[in-house]
Amino acid sequence: MRTKTIGLIAHTEKPGVAKLARDVIGEFKERSLEVIVENETAKIAKQKAGGSIAQIAQRSDLIVVLGGDGTILNVVAMTGKNLKPIFGINVGSLGFLTCVIEPSAFCFAILAVSFSTITSSDRSLNSRMTSLASFATPAFSVCAIKPIVFVRI
Repeated sequence: MRTKTIGLIAHTEKPGVAKLARDVIGEFKERSLEVIVENETAKIAKQKAGGSIAQIAQRSDLIVVLGGDGTILNVVAMTGKNLKPIFGINVGSLGFLTCVIEPSAFCFAILAVSFSTITSSDRSLNSRMTSLASFATPAFSVCAIKPIVFVRI
């Protein structure tokens, strides 16, 4: 399946993420893809707001996350049952779950190849197991990539 719609979500407090978001949007638009930008990301990148994280997940084929592992885990938790494939660009201190490190002159070529791969129909996805936990009330549940630990206090 060819990716047609990209959801973009960023850790808005990271330095330089606004410019990176604009660059990423430009790269995908150059490849004729629709980019839906999460509300807070849109504010800092001066782009049209496309909705909350959950709404972005519903409307996109793939989510690009600008941040670290914590940002990716937050996106997973917020998307719930609408979780889509995530392509992470590390702008945090950890990056075990991200696909590429923060773009610099050295790795911008890697990023360009990654974008070409995302837009082609010739790609494979690396599935990761997620866990869903519910508490006494069905109104509260959480989806996670990492193990869920319940602690009684």
